[in-house]
Amino acid sequence: MKQAEASSPNPFVILLTSPFPWALLGTWGLYLILPSIPVGRDLLTRYLSSHPLEYVLSALFLTGLSIISIKALMLVREYRAFRALREFGDGSAETFAIAAERYSQRAAEFPRSLCDTYWGRRLIHLQSFFDGQKSGDGLHDHVSYLADAESERLHASHSLLQTVIWAIPILGFLGTVMGITLAIANVTPDQLDSSLDEVTGGLAVAFDTTAVALTFSLVLGFASLFIKRAEEQLLTQIDESCRLELHRCFPAASSGENPLSETERTIAAELLHRSTSIVDSQTKLWGETVQAIRDQWQSTIEQQRDHLAEAIADGTQTTLGDHAEQLASVRREFLQAQEELQAGLREGLHQLADCQQQATVQLQSVIQSFAQELNSTAQEQSEQRRIEQEQFAEALNQHFSTWTAEVSGWQRQLREVSEAILAQNGQRKSLASQEESLLRLQQSLNQNLEAIRTSEAFEETLHSLSAAVHLLTTKTRVRDAA
Repeated sequence: MKQAEASSPNPFVILLTSPFPWALLGTWGLYLILPSIPVGRDLLTRYLSSHPLEYVLSALFLTGLSIISIKALMLVREYRAFRALREFGDGSAETFAIAAERYSQRAAEFPRSLCDTYWGRRLIHLQSFFDGQKSGDGLHDHVSYLADAESERLHASHSLLQTVIWAIPILGFLGTVMGITLAIANVTPDQLDSSLDEVTGGLAVAFDTTAVALTFSLVLGFASLFIKRAEEQLLTQIDESCRLELHRCFPAASSGENPLSETERTIAAELLHRSTSIVDSQTKLWGETVQAIRDQWQSTIEQQRDHLAEAIADGTQTTLGDHAEQLASVRREFLQAQEELQAGLREGLHQLADCQQQATVQLQSVIQSFAQELNSTAQEQSEQRRIEQEQFAEALNQHFSTWTAEVSGWQRQLREVSEAILAQNGQRKSLASQEESLLRLQQSLNQNLEAIRTSEAFEETLHSLSAAVHLLTTKTRVRDAA
């Protein structure tokens, strides 16, 4: 098994392991059989073909699914390669050359078709290392390098899948934004009722892209997690098995012994001893220097503290004396200002009392004059009302006498008419001629009776007015007396 055999990949294998042909084929087949699906055809048509971006989302999803499927198939192949060769030798070799020769014999039995796997590349790199070495120096470092390289290779193989996983939700949100924009653009104020259905339909389609994108992203995310975890477990098993076999079959390389190791350990111990003594002496010298600086600093601090205490005491006494003098002067000024303020307040209170007394006298005089005027006015109004009431009562009596006389005349006329009616009972013609005059007389009588009732109501009103006038006069006299 040579390295050249693994470095020439087959173009047909590259085409088969590429996800893009399978994704294109899957997308074409999906939309070819979509119209003829017997179950859930309407739902799939809505979520997979109602928006242009949904075609792109389906293609990306099938691309990611193709990557995961290819990785799953390749993982089965990786485990088959890992089981093809598990032992590097029988562990009985005494020298590195013999162990390397036995490893070469075992590696030659490894199938050439599996040389492009993780385990195959690991075996090829180990064979290349053994071909150029006569000892096992650096073997473990080389194995660590190979493990790191395979881990980076695994991480790089997932870059396209991770790009597809985060690109799908972004395209879904882009479809939502485009759908919302188109739905809002279809709204017309003139035809709001008719365009409302178009807006709601556009919004439903817009949010369908986000739902489809999130679903695809979740499926691919979990599938990627499972396949990556399986690949990492395979790499861990490969690394552990490789280290165990190298440790078992190459004991000299695993222990790392060489003729100069004892000399190196002696020189290292001597260097460590001398370094320790130098560090101890420097530490002791540094401690003495620090202690001297600490003592000098402490004495300086004590001197500065004494000087500062004396200065603070002198300054405090001077400040207290000045403060006492200032406080006494401020107190005297405050007492003087307070006395002046009290004198001003007393003078103001005296003036206020004089003003209040004068205002009280003026108010009493005004009230007395107003009461006199009110009393005189009330007396005049009372006298005038009394005269008017007497005149009104006299006029009312005259009118009542007139009305009484008229009523008496009407009564006499009514009796005369009644006598005439009784006398002329047999003369119906004359009765018919006088019926109209009788009706007029009755109307006049009714009017006179109504006038009598009005006069009686007016007389009652007059009595009420007289009582009100007497009551007002009584209240006025009581007020004047008070």
